[in-house]
Amino acid sequence: MSTTFPNTNFLEERSYGFGAIVTTKILPLTPICLCSVPGYNASYLVQSPVASTNSPCTSISMGSQEGYGVSVQAISTGI
Repeated sequence: MSTTFPNTNFLEERSYGFGAIVTTKILPLTPICLCSVPGYNASYLVQSPVASTNSPCTSISMGSQEGYGVSVQAISTGI
């Protein structure tokens, strides 16, 4: 995080625009892993910017048995 966002302390941030971060700071072919506490589904943080920009996106549940293998395959094929 400190390499990508050198002057940002996310522990002090009350809120941030995930869509703005993704469109201005992350390269299009860079995989992103969004983590949250157990029981909290943060997928809406991804789905909203994806829908508003009409961008391709592959969502993978890393909590599933096949999640890791599917994610490796998606990253290696550039999806």
